[in-house]
Amino acid sequence: MDVQGAKKFVLNGFNKNIQNVKAIYTEIAMDSHYKDGTNLDDLLLYMNNQGFIPIKYIGTPNQFTEFDIIFLNKKYKND
Repeated sequence: MDVQGAKKFVLNGFNKNIQNVKAIYTEIAMDSHYKDGTNLDDLLLYMNNQGFIPIKYIGTPNQFTEFDIIFLNKKYKND
């Protein structure tokens, strides 16, 4: 998912259906470059509250670049 800072808007659109999603692959930055954008801390907290855990970081997380994260729904953790 690469939606230019609107990740929480897209994820909120799933409503309760997000519980049926196995994994989410998204781009993120430590700090949002967009007004009202989602930063790493916001995304980690939101995803945890939705029952997801980060399982892989792709790229080098730092304050200057964007990188990717794969989240796994906790109910699929042992699959």
